[in-house]
Amino acid sequence: MTTVLVIGGGIAGYCAALAARRDGAEVTVVARAPGATALYAGGMEIIDEIESILQRPNHPLTRLGIDAVGLATELDTAVSTLLLALRKEGLKFEGGWRNRGLYADIHGLARPANVVPETVARGELG
Repeated sequence: MTTVLVIGGGIAGYCAALAARRDGAEVTVVARAPGATALYAGGMEIIDEIESILQRPNHPLTRLGIDAVGLATELDTAVSTLLLALRKEGLKFEGGWRNRGLYADIHGLARPANVVPETVARGELG
């Protein structure tokens, strides 16, 4: 069995851990503190607008070399997989990369998010 060590307790770290676990690896996550997601009511900001992202040549999603339709399909699949994996662990989230709202962070500031815990979703400030 492959063993994977993920450094970081933010959304990227946990997405990497979920992917490795899904592929059958034994995964350990090492985190000093919760990632920034914990400061934003658990909301995850995924993407604002595909076309504007693809105009930025150095953006990681642009560098994938996928057109807007292909990227939309990949994002649909990725978010669906994430929501399913979280739900399997008892974490109920909702939303998608096509949905974007404003949610209060721990400081009372409005922060954009695409995917949020079900308990937060009705608190959209929009």
